[in-house]
Amino acid sequence: MVSRNFQGLIVLSFIKKWVRDTSYFKVDFADNSILRHKLEIFLSGIDGVPSLAENVTAILRCLHGDRAKVDQVIRQCAPEKLDLGLALTFDRVRITNVHPLELARQVTLHEWDLYSRIEFNEVNGSEKNWGVNMRRSLDFSNKFLKWLIWSIMCHRALEDRVIVLQRVLDLLILFEALGNLQGTQEARAALQTSPVHRLSETFDVSSIFLYCMRYIGKNFLTEVDPCILLFVTVVPDS
Repeated sequence: MVSRNFQGLIVLSFIKKWVRDTSYFKVDFADNSILRHKLEIFLSGIDGVPSLAENVTAILRCLHGDRAKVDQVIRQCAPEKLDLGLALTFDRVRITNVHPLELARQVTLHEWDLYSRIEFNEVNGSEKNWGVNMRRSLDFSNKFLKWLIWSIMCHRALEDRVIVLQRVLDLLILFEALGNLQGTQEARAALQTSPVHRLSETFDVSSIFLYCMRYIGKNFLTEVDPCILLFVTVVPDS
């Protein structure tokens, strides 16, 4: 008798899970009145067994529509942040994580904005009489030059410094293509500055870059077709 009750409990447990499952009930019982009727007849035959009465009652409730709602909760974890090396804040801006063309454009536009604010009477050849706009333009030029030098000097490995030197050379070519003479002078000064030349291996690499630039620069610039931008046109004094 105990063995039969145990086997009946296993059968009823399976039937109860079968009926309570939303997907199975919808496919097998929802539109099949004959199958529901047969199951009720089967359950009525074992309704008198006290040990199985609880499972029988639960199954009959499910068949009559009193089914417990199953809320399927899918836990969505926040996606892992991908470190793409992009500059999300100003303090993370590096010459290696900003595209050279975009950097050249932004610097050119900013230097043009500073340059266009300089009044004619501010340029009189006397440094102590320089106006505010002239000083702002010079301050940005000096800071940008020091930033280029720092970008080269902050790397210990020669391979990393070579990558930065290539970026500076890219900026030099792009500044020339954009008509930004001030930016061109800044990039060239960064390659020829004494801190960079004190690094023997880096000096050899930068010398090669400058040598190649003299010979291929003109031919390359004739093929560059830059986007429409505000050009910084600086005419040096004769």
